[in-house]
Amino acid sequence: MIDVRRAQCQRRIIEKEGPSEWWKNQAQQGRKKQMRQKKSARLPKGKDATGDFDLVTGGTVSHEEFGYALDTGDTEGFALQKLDIPLQEAATFKVRYRSATEGRTHNACFCFGAKPNNNALYKAGSFIGMGKHGIFEGSWANAKNGSLKGAQFDSSDFFEATITIDLDHGKTLLKVGNTTIEHKLPGSLEQVSYIGIYTKNTRSLFSKIERVK
Repeated sequence: MIDVRRAQCQRRIIEKEGPSEWWKNQAQQGRKKQMRQKKSARLPKGKDATGDFDLVTGGTVSHEEFGYALDTGDTEGFALQKLDIPLQEAATFKVRYRSATEGRTHNACFCFGAKPNNNALYKAGSFIGMGKHGIFEGSWANAKNGSLKGAQFDSSDFFEATITIDLDHGKTLLKVGNTTIEHKLPGSLEQVSYIGIYTKNTRSLFSKIERVK
């Protein structure tokens, strides 16, 4: 009984400070603020030297023996292909990639979304310089707040990534080697119209994207 009375007393003290609804709203606003996505500035127009992409932003994509090279210099960028029929259920894609620079920054990702805008695209791949694989939404500034897992690999390794986009269940799955990562997708993402490749401040090589399911 003493614990119950103490709890009731504490509740009355809190109520004097303000209505319980106010405290709940403050907590909810705090959580939303923590989860708020950081937006990137408008990225420069890119260049497609392959003719295989519908849109290139923030870098240059060119042919390489491996498939493609995406060089984004000192910014982040992507090369997108528009799907003939937007994805509205589930599909699985596969792509291979590796870093193509000796610089300090190494990363390579598959990307997808409903709109061809950096802040609206999801990236799933390898943050090679960080020693992690992961999935995040929008600008690179959100990468560390995404779904990440550390892994053992060398910065010169070839990676094969399998990405399942499951709109029916609101999630995407990334599998690279022995690492599997699941990331929740919002209910507002009702379809995927674009898929492609993405890098930030580096040069990476990619195979052609293969739809396997």
